[in-house]
Amino acid sequence: MTAARLVLIIVAVVAVAYLLHLGFFTFAFYALVLMLGASWLMGRSALRAIEHQRVVSRAKARLGDTVAVTTEVVNDKNLPVLWTLIEDLTPRLLEREGSSGRAALLKPHEMVRLRYTLKCTNRGYHQIGPLVLESGDIFGLFRRFRTGTTAHFVTVYPRVVPISRYEIATRRPIGEVRVTQRLYEDPTRIAGIRDYMRGDPLNRIHWKATAKTGQLHSKVYEPSTMVGANLVLDFNAAAWEGDLAFERSELAVVAAASIANYVSQQKQLVGFISNGRDAMDRAREELEERQAASRRELERLLAQREQADRLRPVEVPARKGGANLLEMMETLARLELGQGLSLAQMLAAEYVRLPRDAALIIIVPQVPAELVEMIARLKATGFVVSVFVILNREEFIRAQARLSYEGVNVFHIQQERDLDVLARRTI
Repeated sequence: MTAARLVLIIVAVVAVAYLLHLGFFTFAFYALVLMLGASWLMGRSALRAIEHQRVVSRAKARLGDTVAVTTEVVNDKNLPVLWTLIEDLTPRLLEREGSSGRAALLKPHEMVRLRYTLKCTNRGYHQIGPLVLESGDIFGLFRRFRTGTTAHFVTVYPRVVPISRYEIATRRPIGEVRVTQRLYEDPTRIAGIRDYMRGDPLNRIHWKATAKTGQLHSKVYEPSTMVGANLVLDFNAAAWEGDLAFERSELAVVAAASIANYVSQQKQLVGFISNGRDAMDRAREELEERQAASRRELERLLAQREQADRLRPVEVPARKGGANLLEMMETLARLELGQGLSLAQMLAAEYVRLPRDAALIIIVPQVPAELVEMIARLKATGFVVSVFVILNREEFIRAQARLSYEGVNVFHIQQERDLDVLARRTI
């Protein structure tokens, strides 16, 4: 009903009451109209000049850490707000201690605080907020809702399982693939002793043999067979359908993080690529949707995004160093199941850019026929490939039978401790 029609009805009712000399009815009607008008004005202005800000104690955390959140809401006007419901939206996957919502009467320029903590029980890119406000008139006849424009995000890193030893063999026969990195010596593995040569560093001297013979001797190390690894994680949602999909996909992330951490600690190249989705991109896209000026613009954004998400992998180039490892951990923390290319399709499009001096570690929930063909193609072009099947024994048995002919090692990960058990074997 439009405002003009409502005014006409009120005028008509007052005119009829006046003509029929219904004085008490006229007075009651006046009172009702005034009450409704006052309620409408009160409800309309209830959430005006209500400001808020949020302080989050940390933006990055490890599993088990706690994040303290304080949200302040201020009635920055000269009129009171007789009632308001305040709620800070919190991540579903993080445990909350304390209340993130309350009902309050806000006096002029009064401030109320929400204080609560979040326990980081799951890795991810978790959104805190926006703030949701509800208020209205004293009778609750005219209600208003408002959602805050700001949200905060907390990145929770994945769990890293310590690996005591992990050998990724990358020796390959002479062929068309040119090795661009020489093999290194591994200082943790002593192969023997030789006479001291001028220029040997002090940390190479074998002091026990020197003391026993009276002549300087130096250690001889075994050559390292690991020159790095590229981790490939299948995070297409269709591949993880079925029972325990969440638990299995999280175990895959732990496996990728643990191997990346170990390889980086050995000062080797480590890279990462996946057909999943970056939660940071999703958050940015959702903000663009809310800010779209028209339906046509929103449809255009959705069409562009669908094409981009399908073709663009989540990638961290193979590099050395702690900064690269930190970038990889943040990428794994934000990784979500996506709807893009299958792993075989992504590898077909991307493998030409991957360094062949590094082992290719493929982490998957299953190994379909098209992926078997792609792995055989990778092997033929000079890659050393190992496959980790996550919590799927039947698929592991099938994959082992299919890939053993290609000389590809296949391993089964049922739980986190299997990573250390497998690490004691040569891959």
